[in-house]
Amino acid sequence: MNKYVKEKGKKVFAILRGCPGLGRVISGIEIVKTLRDDYYCETRLFTYYNGENLAQKFGFNNEIIGDINKSGLTDIGILPVSQIGAELIRRIVNWNPDIVLIDGEPLLTKALCMVFPRKKVITLVNSCDIENPQTPLSNNLYFRDCFLSSGITICHGFSFPSKMYYYPDNKLFYINTILRKEIIEMKPLNIPNTNRRISCILGGGTKNATESFFTYTLDIGKKVITLADYLEDINIDIYANDDIIAELLLKDLSNSKIHVYKDYCTAEDMYLNTNLVICRSGRNTVSELLYLNLPALLISAGDDFRGKEQKYNIKKAESLSSGQVSGFDMSLPLYELAKIVKNKINNKEIIENKFEPGNKYLIKILEEFLSEND
Repeated sequence: MNKYVKEKGKKVFAILRGCPGLGRVISGIEIVKTLRDDYYCETRLFTYYNGENLAQKFGFNNEIIGDINKSGLTDIGILPVSQIGAELIRRIVNWNPDIVLIDGEPLLTKALCMVFPRKKVITLVNSCDIENPQTPLSNNLYFRDCFLSSGITICHGFSFPSKMYYYPDNKLFYINTILRKEIIEMKPLNIPNTNRRISCILGGGTKNATESFFTYTLDIGKKVITLADYLEDINIDIYANDDIIAELLLKDLSNSKIHVYKDYCTAEDMYLNTNLVICRSGRNTVSELLYLNLPALLISAGDDFRGKEQKYNIKKAESLSSGQVSGFDMSLPLYELAKIVKNKINNKEIIENKFEPGNKYLIKILEEFLSEND
């Protein structure tokens, strides 16, 4: 980046969807951190629910706007005509930032681009935000129109839509997943190790999640706890990142080989010195597993459209990892699942890492954007 842009500094306002998982918040915060710490940008950030604690952990003062409630929140994010949505847009217009970074908020993106220069708006999306065969065509067209209403759209992940879509005055980029710095600094791991340990990661929390999502998360934890009876010499750490889920799993738990963690844990806590990861198949977690060369068993999040998206993720991950990362069905008998787990843990083959994060390419995009708008 040229010295002039760095010394001048820019203003960045970020809006990161904070439910039901943390994937969007983790990637978004990594970008805002880079702009703040490496490019001297003045930053303001708004996230909610599961994202609030993570924002605070990385030194961001979350915008205080009011309580998010059901009247202002939909399954696809904040309603722009709600009190929260209207206040967010008002603050952005009044502050007049150089960049508005939005992840996971299609309605808010569309509304903001009607009253604020769209060339200043950058949206972060995953491939299913752009092209999703699991939802009706009308939904596909509408959400794509929302996300591509911005000046720049960055689609990042480990799989991509079948074609490059066009929208007037929008620049659409496809790059590999933006990974958090702590993952990149760990570098690909030499697996296996001698600890005989399983990490079960239950996601970013269940606050404001649907009842089915909550129940399915709890069922995964219970399944893994019961699995321990078939794995006598293996320790299991379960990362709930959720007080209620953790308390329910700890109830009547007497197996000393199992530990349940309710608070946010670092990547090193979850990934270092583990032989196998059991988790959902969200974009960010799968990308981290591919980058770190970790063997894993993936679960899709139920049978709704999100679960179907994650089943697609599993197939893609199996292909990219030559089967080192693979899926399993929750209905599989425990003795069969135990066989799969033991085979993966005892497998001595190390798969060469072929997944590179998109962080460097992202920086090039942002540098060009900032230079053009000096």
